Amino acid sequence: MKKERQIYRRHKGESHSAEHYLAKINGLLPEAKSTVSPHTNKQMQVYAQAWEKFCIHIGRDPYDALASCQAQLFQQYLHWILDRGSVQRMNSLITNWNYIRMLYRDKNGQRDIDPIVGKHITNYIKSSLKDEYELSTEVRAKPDMSVEDLRFALRHHWAYDQELYSTERQRVQMSLMLLLCAYTGSRPGAIIESGCARGSNRALRYRDVKLMLIPNPQSGGHDLWVMKVTLVFRKGDCESANPQTFTIHEDDDPAFCPVLQFLALAFADRAFEASNLQSAQDLHRVRIDPPLMCQIFHWKESILDIPVFRQAKRVVGGIMTSPDRAWRYDGFQPSLRILGKATGFRHPITVYGIRRGTGNIMNAVSEHERKQVMGHKQSDTFDRNYLSQHVRRDVQALYRRQKEHQVVQIAAQMSTYMDPRAPYKLTKEQRAMVKKHPKIVELRQMKTASSRELRQMYGSVPKGKGTELYDRYYRSKLDLDSEEKFQESLMERDLRDQYFKTIHTTALERQLSATSTPSTSSTSTTLSSSYTGEETPTRVEHLFQERTRVADALFFSSKDITEQELLERRINIISDLTALCFLRETQNKRSSILSKADRVAKEEVDEEKIEELIDPNLFPLVCPSTQCLFCLGNECLSYGARTYSFSRTDALRKHVQTAHLRYLKTGDTVTCPHPVCEVKLEGIMHFKNHVATVHNIFL
Repeated sequence: MKKERQIYRRHKGESHSAEHYLAKINGLLPEAKSTVSPHTNKQMQVYAQAWEKFCIHIGRDPYDALASCQAQLFQQYLHWILDRGSVQRMNSLITNWNYIRMLYRDKNGQRDIDPIVGKHITNYIKSSLKDEYELSTEVRAKPDMSVEDLRFALRHHWAYDQELYSTERQRVQMSLMLLLCAYTGSRPGAIIESGCARGSNRALRYRDVKLMLIPNPQSGGHDLWVMKVTLVFRKGDCESANPQTFTIHEDDDPAFCPVLQFLALAFADRAFEASNLQSAQDLHRVRIDPPLMCQIFHWKESILDIPVFRQAKRVVGGIMTSPDRAWRYDGFQPSLRILGKATGFRHPITVYGIRRGTGNIMNAVSEHERKQVMGHKQSDTFDRNYLSQHVRRDVQALYRRQKEHQVVQIAAQMSTYMDPRAPYKLTKEQRAMVKKHPKIVELRQMKTASSRELRQMYGSVPKGKGTELYDRYYRSKLDLDSEEKFQESLMERDLRDQYFKTIHTTALERQLSATSTPSTSSTSTTLSSSYTGEETPTRVEHLFQERTRVADALFFSSKDITEQELLERRINIISDLTALCFLRETQNKRSSILSKADRVAKEEVDEEKIEELIDPNLFPLVCPSTQCLFCLGNECLSYGARTYSFSRTDALRKHVQTAHLRYLKTGDTVTCPHPVCEVKLEGIMHFKNHVATVHNIFL
């Protein structure tokens, strides 16, 4: 600000000659900086490429064709788009047309398209094209996620989820991400790196979070942990000029307390400036020192600009959490979709579904506060995109001047229509059926033919790189992979749709059949029991006891405890979450890596018994010939995963090359990863010779 004032003073009182200003007026208009978001720019480039392909197809110059603003030309472009079969919804075609209008403005000095032409094309889409191509006008469901829905998702995430994350820190981050999105109503790009800002590393940083201890307003209660979270990147590519700060406090229900999970990440990152604050157990001694009215916890200078949510990356030793790269949205979103399906929701969980839920709650408070939380300038943005499709007021009761019934809220929840038994993955048999699809068979034959030609001409496929034949092979491979994924997703969607369409009729017919037992048709299975989730799925045997203890403490522990016991439980949760951040499950089958030592540890027996099973003699220098030394030395893995032996030597070699050695450059120094061997090795060949002669592993 001081520098800006100095610049202003320097120019104040200065003026140029009349000729100077006339030259500027008669000169070229300087190009103004675009205010369009990066995501919109990327999307506009996609539609610009489609427009160019169409113009090349009909032999017209793309720019001249766009500048001509011919309604007939735009009509035929839309026909061309529809004839390719890539658009099936009327709203998608309208979006396509809106981007063409934006492209026109961009290429013609921000002049809008002729309003008569614009209205004509819009009406043409809604009438002629809709009828001719039978475009779908069905409104997609936009469910808003309630607190009850979020509880089901979090409970499944911690207690029943069998999906593997790159590291267990990603599991902790997923839970914290859901809670922060619910409590701030933010877009994903405010907390993690959004898709439109790929590579920018813009995300919630430690400098954006102020952690403090504040006296409990209720006399006799313990001091409360509070986070002041400032969302700098609200929307777009740059830091917001008016960032919003949310105060998030300690919650009575540990399952909904983001402070505990944030503390775990801070301890895992060793983020505290106080050198003697190293673990959750140290929190026992933390108090507010009078006359201070709060206790602020400062971060190390070196970690202020480090993102709180970080992605996993592959290194020579395996997979670890990146020290400085933000968690990307394209890595977060697939895990979130799988979580929603595995929980049993009919519609997928999305961050915008959580955001809609927060927006509708704030809408009941006041319009001004809702706009502040949601970051909207105009009210119609909320009305068009976020207002719940369900009328959440009991109009029937209000009309009759009665008290509103809770059943109206329950009927609008996502969890009311969930079923954990719904299929969310294809079986091996179903995947085999997909591979028999005629289009996939045709693409596979094309790929096989190209591969055969490459081998005949060059001896192997990789040796043909850079040739036209290899390019044809590579395109056929990409087309095959894309078609297989598309057909699998199509079958999965059809199976889920069919399940939810038929399950209630099937259940009703079973209840009314003569063979149904009284227990299955009992009135105990009412709406209220499904709402509270009394019938829980079978507990999953977790690989790490830390996760089991976290799940028990969050969802299956008694709430009738003393204040001191509650504090002790919270500290234990933080400790287990911190330890979990350094662990990782492997892709091997759970049954094969849950070893005897793992099972003994899960039974919470004496530490001496565990040490008898895991002693240095179990890591001899001479190893089984199919053991991976990198996995053996990785303390983030379970004992069973570390000592896992492959069935064949070639399988071991493939694993070591693809999972470890590919990240080691030729000539790099590497320390032998064996737990009791610390030899420094110069390069890959030296490493292979060492493991063969000393550890009996031939790579």
